[in-house]
Amino acid sequence: MWGTADRRLSSVPDAATSKLSWSYDPSDPTPSVALTAFGGLDVGGPQDNQRLLDREDVLVLRSRELPAMLSALGRVTASLVIESDAPSVDCFIRLLDFDPSGQAVNVCESIRRVTDEQLASEEGCRLEIDLGPITHTFQSGHSVGVLVASGAFPYFDRNLGFGDPSRTATRMRVAHSRMLVGGTDGISITLPIAQGLRGSARQ
Repeated sequence: MWGTADRRLSSVPDAATSKLSWSYDPSDPTPSVALTAFGGLDVGGPQDNQRLLDREDVLVLRSRELPAMLSALGRVTASLVIESDAPSVDCFIRLLDFDPSGQAVNVCESIRRVTDEQLASEEGCRLEIDLGPITHTFQSGHSVGVLVASGAFPYFDRNLGFGDPSRTATRMRVAHSRMLVGGTDGISITLPIAQGLRGSARQ
């Protein structure tokens, strides 16, 4: 699935490219809501992420309602190009399952710390992020969602924005970042569609 300028997930990329922006303030970090990796612990497992969705430091892309059940089995990957005015920024990606009521349940996620001079360039920095393996069925009438942010605190350490070592860093700054959408280089999510149900595709 490819991200679009109107914050949708589509089976085909937009012909035109554009950029979506968000900010991250380490003094008011994006909070963590569950982590799939923690399984059945109180701090983990599938939980509703609605309280994250309207934050200004979060981007959410969402597909149309699925006309039929969609089962995924295998590794989920994200491909995207980001840029930032900060020397260092984190990229947190989470796959969501939206039900018809709007509840958004986490399926899998990953985070990548990027400290690269390419962040400041017009071309940006290309990332290929492995969100890990899943066995999950999106029910008919549900939507596939992707959340993009620059943190999930306190489960992950804050990135203070300068690329300094986490244990000794003291200076901090707000990071203003942008992500490419549209064209074949825009953000895309590859779901491993279970064989015999929909066929494997870059969905």
